[in-house]
Amino acid sequence: MAVNLINMYNSAQFLYAGNALSSGSAARLLGTLKTSASSGALPLYDKNRSSGYSVQNSLKNLLDLKNGSAQTSSSAGLLSKARSAQTAVSSNSKAVSVSARSPAAASLLKSTAIQVNRLASGQVNQGASLNAAGKNFAAGVRQIEVEQNGRSVTLSVDIKADDTNRTVQEKTAAAINSQNIGVTATVRDEANGLSSLVLSANTTGENEQSRFTVRDAGGGDLAAATGITTATQEARDAVYRLNGGPEQTSASNDIDLGFGVTAHLKQAGSENVRIARGLDTDNAKRVLTSLAEGFNTLSATANENSGSIAATQLAMRLNSIFSSSAAGLASVGITADENGLMEVDGAALDRAAENGDLAKFVSGSGQRLATQLSGTAAGVNRNPIAFAGFNRIADSMYDYLGAGAVNSFTFASQDFGSYFGAGKGYFLNILA
Repeated sequence: MAVNLINMYNSAQFLYAGNALSSGSAARLLGTLKTSASSGALPLYDKNRSSGYSVQNSLKNLLDLKNGSAQTSSSAGLLSKARSAQTAVSSNSKAVSVSARSPAAASLLKSTAIQVNRLASGQVNQGASLNAAGKNFAAGVRQIEVEQNGRSVTLSVDIKADDTNRTVQEKTAAAINSQNIGVTATVRDEANGLSSLVLSANTTGENEQSRFTVRDAGGGDLAAATGITTATQEARDAVYRLNGGPEQTSASNDIDLGFGVTAHLKQAGSENVRIARGLDTDNAKRVLTSLAEGFNTLSATANENSGSIAATQLAMRLNSIFSSSAAGLASVGITADENGLMEVDGAALDRAAENGDLAKFVSGSGQRLATQLSGTAAGVNRNPIAFAGFNRIADSMYDYLGAGAVNSFTFASQDFGSYFGAGKGYFLNILA
């Protein structure tokens, strides 16, 4: 019987069992074995392992190996293709960023140089800097009038005797924002305990939608006292050049370059920012992060089964692959932790995307890494049972179950019907 059990472990049947462990009677079996193993009722096949080993370990390892190999294989394939996944990129995204509607749109983009002479802006009225804790305003209801794009709204602010200057500013801002007239009011905290009320148009450009007027109404002085009646920034169009050509203007800082590609002006200066096709760094970062997760699952599981020859060889193979690509991985922020697993530094990965190191890695040593990991993961995926440690606890599990083997290991056929097909009956009835 023990020989048959070991043969069963090395068959495809346990592979199917692993896929179904999350539901049905397979989950009930897992719970039973876990309880038995933790209580010490289930003997250990390898009695020399001080940490112990159980059926629960092998079942979990099987799932981890399946999931880890699948994720590694998929991510390695995507890494191989990542160098061809292009989008629109900017030579200086702090001055001009860019977005493409789709990879197809980016593929049509012609290299374009943009010089930003001025950003588009809406009107801004920044009020006086007042002592936030002070009490400059007498109690009473004050009225102000805000006019924008031909629409005028009068609003009231109820000031209490104990209201501080900042409280009055907050009440005024709330009253303006409640009108939804294309002007947003905020209170800005400044140094030395000062604060100011700031009004900003919601749109940009030299047009009426981006301009507004603020005045006192009803004989009050709230607008004048808070200093919000005067524009501190006028509404203006953006001014820029494309490929050294004549100046162009835009009411918006978003410039349509055609074919679904948009340049976003963010900073004025004399630099010519180049917009061109390049590596889709967001895609590459996602792929590398997923690849690290799959690699770590495989590596950790292989190291856990270090008593198995197959698992030991897998651990050595993964370590060798990591070592051979260590320099390239480090250049994009991926290094080894104390357990030899891949550790991704998100900030370093972002920097590598910006300075071009990520593109170099994806097109260079990343291709070799993808090929090596793809082949290794495929080998695990073909026969994960060989790496999961089942053969090490097969005899002890059968000794423990004894005559109850059939009842303990019988799964309803519906749990595995899609795998076994008609006439296969119950899973693991080989123990009968």
